[in-house]
Formats: sequence, C-alpha cells, structure tokens
Amino acid sequence: MFWSGNYIGVRELNFLLKEENVTLSQVLEADDILQECKVDNKALIQFLTKPEILAELITLITEEPPKNLELASQYRHANIACEVLTSHLSMLSDRLSLDAVQMNRLCDFLKKDPPLNPLLASYFSKTVEMLLERSPKQDCYLYHIVCLRVLDFFKSRRDFLPNLLRHMSTSAIADTFKYFIRLDDLFKKTVMEWLEEHQFLECLIQIICGTYVPEEIPAAVAQPEPPEKAERETSEKPDANHKEEAKDAGGSDADGDKGSPKPENSTETSSTVEAEAAEEAKFRIAAVASANAASLLCDLIVNVCAAEGCVTRRASWELVWRLQAEAGVRALLAGMFTSPPRARRTALVNGCQLLRALLLHEPMLRMKKAASDEEAGRAAPRPTTSPGVGEGGGAAWGWRACRWRALLAHLALSEVADVPTTMLTLGTPGVLIDMFFRYPNNNFLHAQVYTLINHALTNRVYRMQYARHLLVECDLLTR
Repeated sequence: MFWSGNYIGVRELNFLLKEENVTLSQVLEADDILQECKVDNKALIQFLTKPEILAELITLITEEPPKNLELASQYRHANIACEVLTSHLSMLSDRLSLDAVQMNRLCDFLKKDPPLNPLLASYFSKTVEMLLERSPKQDCYLYHIVCLRVLDFFKSRRDFLPNLLRHMSTSAIADTFKYFIRLDDLFKKTVMEWLEEHQFLECLIQIICGTYVPEEIPAAVAQPEPPEKAERETSEKPDANHKEEAKDAGGSDADGDKGSPKPENSTETSSTVEAEAAEEAKFRIAAVASANAASLLCDLIVNVCAAEGCVTRRASWELVWRLQAEAGVRALLAGMFTSPPRARRTALVNGCQLLRALLLHEPMLRMKKAASDEEAGRAAPRPTTSPGVGEGGGAAWGWRACRWRALLAHLALSEVADVPTTMLTLGTPGVLIDMFFRYPNNNFLHAQVYTLINHALTNRVYRMQYARHLLVECDLLTR
C-alpha cells in the first residue's frame, strides 16, 4: 500500500504539471514535491526553472505574506519554496545564478531597515548557502562555475556586504558570513580581496564595540528595481486605500480631532516618547549585533583549531590570524575601552569573550601557524594576545561579568611580565576574592575565583608573587 500510494502521488504531480495553466501554488501544495525534487523529476525541474516561476519562488522567500491569511498558513508556501530552492537541484542553482534580475531581487531583501523578519532571513541565508555550496549531485566543474559566478555578482553589488554587516543583529544573516569564509582554497583570494575592500574584520570589531557606522553607498551604485516589483507595489496601493476608506467609514481620527485640537505640549511629549523608544530599540539591536559578531569570530577560532591542516589556507585562517596578531588585539582593546558610555558594558562583555577564546586556543593556533609558515619557508612570529588586558579595573556585578572574570582567571597563567605585574599592582585577585565572600550564592563567580587561584599558584614564573599576594595581602587562609 505504501508504494502504491507513493506512485499515485507522483502520477498526480506529473499530471498536474501537464496542465496548461498550472500555478506555482498548486505545485507547492502537492504532497510529494520535495521527494520529487530529490529524485530529479525532469518535468518538475523544467517547471521550476521557468523565469516567471523562479521569480515567484524568490518573491515567496523575500517578501512578507499577505496579512489576511490565517497565521498558520501565512508562511506555508514560503517554507516549501525555500525547501525547493535548497533541495540540491544543480540546474536550479545554475539558472538562478544566471538570472541577474532575480539575483538583484534576492540582494534587495537586505535593503530593508533592521531588524529583518527572522524567518525570511533564514530563507535568504539558506538560499545563499545553496548557491555557494556544492551539492552531492553537482560535478566539480559546474560547482566552480556557479560559485565564481555568484561571488562575482555579490562583489559587483557594492551594497551587498555593507548590508549584511548592517543586519548583524539577525542571527541568520550573521551565519551567512560563514558560507563565504569557509569556501575552499580556490576562492580564498577572491573572498579575501572582497572582505579587505570593505574592511570586514575592522567592521566586526567596531560592531562588537558599538562604534560601527554603516558604509554609505552612492546612489549611482544602487540597482534599479525590476518591473515585477513595481507592479506589485502598485497593486498593493489599493489595499492601503481600502484601509483608509474603512477608517473613514467608521469615523477617522483626523475628523474627530477637528473640533478638539490637541495641546502643543501633548504633541511634544508624544514625539519625545517616540524618539526615546526608537533610540532604545536602536540600542538593543546594536547590543544583539555585538554579541553575534563576537560569536561569529569565536566560532571561526574554534573551527580553525578543530579542522585539519588544509583549513589554514582558507580565508577563515587569514581572518583568525589577523585578529590574533598584536594589531588586531590592540584594535579590539582600544575599541572596548573607548566605546560609547551606553554601549561600553556590552563591548566589554563581548570583547572579553573574544579575548578569552583567543587565549584558550593560542597554543593550537601557534602550532598551526608554525606548520603553515614552515611549508611556506618563512619563520613565524610569536603572537602577542595580552598587551594591556589587565587594565580592566571596572566591575560589573551581574551574570554578564562572568565573561571578564573568566578572562582574568585565564590571564593568571600568563608569563608575560606586564600581565602579572599589572594584576598584582591593581590588586585584581584581591577584588575577586572580596566578591567571592560578598556573594556566597554566586556559583559562577566562585568557579572563576577558583580557576584564578589555581592558575596563579601553578604559574611557572610568577607563582611566588601570586602566593604572597593571596596568602599575605589578601589573608586568604584566615578568611
């Protein structure tokens, strides 16, 4: 019965595709459409690769559904359209990469103001991943052609990468960067030149520190809107007019206010409240973007250390090494301590998370760098990831402070003279011990204080100085 039912489903889909006026909506409602995509149904592929059908698929994954639909079905077709687009149909990715109009419409999704619709953003991200990744059924030659074509198109859109950075607060958009960075060696030069052109690493550091200002794109670079979009916008205007008519039928606010004008101070108060709300929303978006940017760089560090040696020739390794170099760390520290007052706490928390990731993985990164330099026939300079880190004397008393406490605890292992000297001069271990006794129920704090003491007393060079500070100056045993 199972195979019989499956055959009936396929027969119905094939019969549907033979009709003259079949629509994409009818095809997306077919039960076995995703299964037929996986088995390369030729009739289905021919239907999906038609220019008008491809345009509808891009519309579904990039534009908000009509609000008059039931909530349960608003994104039904958009979800299926995304699954179809990302079902490893090599002909579909080839046709989409060749269609400049639809590629522009895909990129125009990023021109919206933040925050983006998270569901549509995930569809956009999965589609970009499909264009850049090799499918199991795609030969190497065709994959390289499609990938180079897509990269060249994105590079030609001067606003594409800045718009991605502008939407770093959307997690799906932050993940999109990983698809470019993890491309294999063949595309490393192309990707790195593109990222350097837009100062990608510097922008990520600025986002973490709350000082990023989106790049202004000249109007001459903007792409013209395709005719289909203009037609849709024109067709949507009557809906707005209907809303206005319905409002007028029930008595508009404007008419009701004619006889009783609002006081001027009321208007000023309302505008002030709106401005404050907009500023608060902007601050929250920036805070989320800061966390996502730090997580992106931390993931790159972890992946570089976990991967095999060949990864050291990819763009991900270049970015991690530049971040770990002294200039990268100094730029991060300078941004953390000079960030705007309101963004400083977020900058310190996320910056400390990134610095700790660099310190934790420094031995592995150094070994990989040495191996890579040995292959290239040049000596590797020893990375410096700790200048000036001990200057963080301010204290945040909530759970977010675990990030900088963990960083200080790890720094107690450092044998660079400036680090223990600065920590002991400032009395940093004593401050953490005072907090240990002041907050007896904070297990996260206690774990970091234990780590700090353990690292300090196992430091090969400075353990005696740390021991004197802890046992004599802080009177740890008596307490």
